[in-house]
Amino acid sequence: MPLNKLEVPQRLLVGRLGASYGVQGWMKLQSFTDDPDAIFDYRPWMLQLRDALASDELVSVPKVETRQHGGSWLIRLPGCQSKEEATVYAGSSIFVDRENLPPLGEEGFYWHQLVGLRVRNRAGEDLGRVKKLIETGANDVLVLTVDKNAVPYADGGERLIPLLFDSVVMNVDLDQALIEVEWGSDY
Repeated sequence: MPLNKLEVPQRLLVGRLGASYGVQGWMKLQSFTDDPDAIFDYRPWMLQLRDALASDELVSVPKVETRQHGGSWLIRLPGCQSKEEATVYAGSSIFVDRENLPPLGEEGFYWHQLVGLRVRNRAGEDLGRVKKLIETGANDVLVLTVDKNAVPYADGGERLIPLLFDSVVMNVDLDQALIEVEWGSDY
């Protein structure tokens, strides 16, 4: 398949190619976007091939064929016309360049923008820095690394804070790299 190699940009993981489906080069698509259909709004895709996971080598995929199958999506890459060709790409990670994400407005943000931000409670106590976010089903959760600047935590190096706006998360200030929470240092 004639895809172009790219240099590594600031990229976000938005999905993964699954197993081949049928004999005509179709593959299952696993979308990691909040709205699974939104993965098609982000272009171009950059694939990190399953066998190249230890490297930063990416290939550009400007467009794909798509079709719905039940409640999920199938895709076919350009030039991929057989099950054997599709199998080469199964397990590949799908990235997009952060600069190609649509703006969300003043109040919006993407999860990746929260990673690395300081979290401070209303008493002014530093609770740590956002390491990652996780989905729990009920609500999303901030996972904080408790570093030397943060109030010590009994369980050690991580603190979990629910991402509940207006009840726990009071303010997200991307310019100041700060999240203000209504959360005690002893919770």
